[in-house]
Formats: sequence, C-alpha cells, structure tokens
Amino acid sequence: MLFRSLDAPWVQRYGVAGWLYELEATRVFAREELAPPVAEAFSVMVPKAVGKPVKELVAVPTYIKGNVLFYRRDLLQKHQVKPPRTWDELAAACRLILPRERQLKYGLIFHSTNFMNDFYPILWGYGGEVVEGESRLVLGEKKNLEACLAALRDLRGMQGSIAPRGEDLKRLETPGSLRRTFYRGEALFMINWNTRITDLREMIHKREEAGAGALRDLDRDDPLRRRIVGV
Repeated sequence: MLFRSLDAPWVQRYGVAGWLYELEATRVFAREELAPPVAEAFSVMVPKAVGKPVKELVAVPTYIKGNVLFYRRDLLQKHQVKPPRTWDELAAACRLILPRERQLKYGLIFHSTNFMNDFYPILWGYGGEVVEGESRLVLGEKKNLEACLAALRDLRGMQGSIAPRGEDLKRLETPGSLRRTFYRGEALFMINWNTRITDLREMIHKREEAGAGALRDLDRDDPLRRRIVGV
C-alpha cells in the first residue's frame, strides 16, 4: 500500500531531492518483504547531513507530525486551572501548581538537542511566523525577529523556576528522556511530537517506572493537541 501513490520512475528524482520517507531506517518496512526488482526500484542513494549518501528504501510519507503542548489534565483540574491558551497563562499555572505538587520538578520541558522544532509553537504563541502565503519565508522580517527575541528572552527567564536549568537540559538530551520525565509525573507541561501520545499509552500499559505521580491513563477526549496562541 505504501507504493501505490508513487510510480517507480519518479522515485530517484524525488528521493534525491529529499521528498520521500526512509522506510528501513525508521523500521516501517523491510526490503525482504518485497520482490527484489521492486525493492531495487524504490531504493535511492539518500544524501546525509554528515558522511556519504546511503542507499535507502523510500516511499511517499505515510503520515505527518508536529510539535504540540502536552499537559497534565488531572493536575490542572485538581487546582481548578483551565488549560492555558497563552504563555502568561502557562507561567501562571506553573507558579500556582509547582509548589503544591511535590513530585513535579518542572513546569515546562522541551528538547534541548532539537530545540528548533519545539520553538515553533512557542514562536507562534508570540505572534511570530516562519512562512506565509505561497510558502514565502518571512522569519527574517522585523516583527518576526522581534517575536523570536521576546520568546527566547522569556524562556531564558523561566529557566530554574519553570523550565529546566542548563544542567537539567543536559540530562534530558538522552533519547526518550523527555517523554519518560513527563510519564513519571515530573513535568506539568511538555512540548513534543504529537506521535508521543502512542508512546505514553505504551508506557502506561507496561507500567514502566510507575511511581505515585506517574500517568495512569490518557483520556481519548482530552485535547492534548493544543497550541499556545496569542499573547
């Protein structure tokens, strides 16, 4: 099914351009499941940021993902706080709840090694834009640069009180550590890929490191996919 929307003659052109999805590296599909001529037709020397190109089995991307804000709905309800819609509201929620919940270490956690992806929803919250119209890049325009600076200034001011300190960010560089921290109940808010919902469900099912403050369920109606907007 992965190959029905892309004919073999176009694979090389699209693959080299970086428009296709690597199937083996991401463990979505294995070439052993295909007839050798088909596997060869859909294999491309994919350029890498570092090192030589690697031959990869590729196809049209089968899904999209983006960075969203996760929050502990149970703790917000316990303290009668509505899910935040602005950064001021998020900061206020953290200042109210953090001192009252001993298991919480952080108000907001985010990636330090791939920060640019996590920064986009923050930037949007400050009214900044990256592209507009026909994919025109506008990040360098004055109003968007000012939004970037304001967001970074405020985020830096949160370090040590709401956001992790520098040494804590170093610890959170370990693969999987961000979602494990949120699962253990050590953070009130988390910016991460929307696909982490599946990972959190699996952790809950396995009861990994299930301390007193750990997540116990994910309500299907819980609007986890929120973006903080409009300051």
